[in-house]
Parts: sequence; C-alpha cells; structure tokens
Amino acid sequence: MLMRICLILGFVFSLFSTAYAGSSPHEFMLDNGLKLIVKKDTRAPVVVSQVWYKVGSSYEYNGITGVSHVLEHMMFKGTEEYAPGEFSRIIAANGGRENAFTGRDYTAYFQQLEKSRLEISFKMESDRMRGLLLPEEEFA
Repeated sequence: MLMRICLILGFVFSLFSTAYAGSSPHEFMLDNGLKLIVKKDTRAPVVVSQVWYKVGSSYEYNGITGVSHVLEHMMFKGTEEYAPGEFSRIIAANGGRENAFTGRDYTAYFQQLEKSRLEISFKMESDRMRGLLLPEEEFA
C-alpha cells in the first residue's frame, strides 16, 4: 500500500530550542520504517510539516502516465474520517496554509501552522496516509 512507498520528512521549526536557522537536521527512523527529519529554526513561532512519498513521474510507464499527479490531487478528496475539502478547511481555520507538489521521483505534501498546532497536521496526515478514499466517480 502507500506505506511501502512512503518516506516521511518532517521539517519542524519551533521556538523550543536556542538553535539557529543554520543548525543541522536530526534524522530518526521509526519502527514502521518511516524516516523523520527534524530541523530547528527559531526565527518564527511556526512549524512546517512535510510528508514525502517516493512516487513521481519517473515511476510511471505508458498507460499510467500522470497517475502520480492525479493521486496528489486525490489526497485532498477525503478519507474515512475527513470529508472532501475538510483537510484544507481545518488547516486554514487554524491559521495555516498547505499545498502539495509532484516531481520526477517524489510527491510531497506540506502544512505550515503556528507551533502549538503541529499535532493537527500529524493527525490528519496519518489519517490521509491510511484512510484515503478513491471513489470511482472521481476518475470518470
């Protein structure tokens, strides 16, 4: 499933440290194989959470070209817990912004929020990673 192709890169910028913007990132490997990268930056009281999947146009072959970009958009169409568009509404309601992008060998999603709201981003990305809905009518 998606977990097999998932590579998580969380860039966390917080005021919990006296580290400066140029500090080195710290890498952690979770028991489930996800890689977490944390880079502290104290210039603003915000966090940026990013999730990167190892999937992009270079993994596509004739007959499925564009599927990575389609899946990027489908990730905003709802899960078992969140209705279509609700993910974006929650981020905005919490003063944040979010977006996604697809490259040749990755697809990434990010949220920028006030530092105390990082858990919101993690909770919703976790749900999206496991409970994404792919209704057939979206592909018609």
